Amino acid sequence: MKIQSYSESFLEKYDQLVKTKIVSKEKAHLCNILHLSTHLLIVNENDEILCRKRADTELRYTGQWTSTIGTHVELDFNYKSTLEKFLPINMEFEWVGKFRVKDGFENEICGLYTARLNENVLPKDFMENRKFLNKSELEKSILNNIATPHLKEAYKLL
Repeated sequence: MKIQSYSESFLEKYDQLVKTKIVSKEKAHLCNILHLSTHLLIVNENDEILCRKRADTELRYTGQWTSTIGTHVELDFNYKSTLEKFLPINMEFEWVGKFRVKDGFENEICGLYTARLNENVLPKDFMENRKFLNKSELEKSILNNIATPHLKEAYKLL
């Protein structure tokens, strides 16, 4: 997957990022290059958030809870158009805002959306490795470091 990288010089204003070069997702992570990702949190009628459990085979954040959908913004796409490619069904979603994740694995500016849906409208295969977490479960996951920084930062914006 090819993604756009950005200069770190305009970080105080996420909307004024300066494009630098096109790199692979792998190179962006290996070289700690700033790039974009998009995230969706699905919220049910009980205000629980649908979180995805990362596989034990993942290189980063192994076995941790993360956003319902999270993916890198592909070249020539934006937050919204990238997210739309990964939706399990046609759904309405709302823009929440942006957050930053920068640690030993990631250097991203993340766009966050939410959608309100009932569990019964989602395909069963989409629900694999996903679970609705209530506020207490989510906050406990964050405190016990079993939530990705993406989920932690996204939760702060809600």
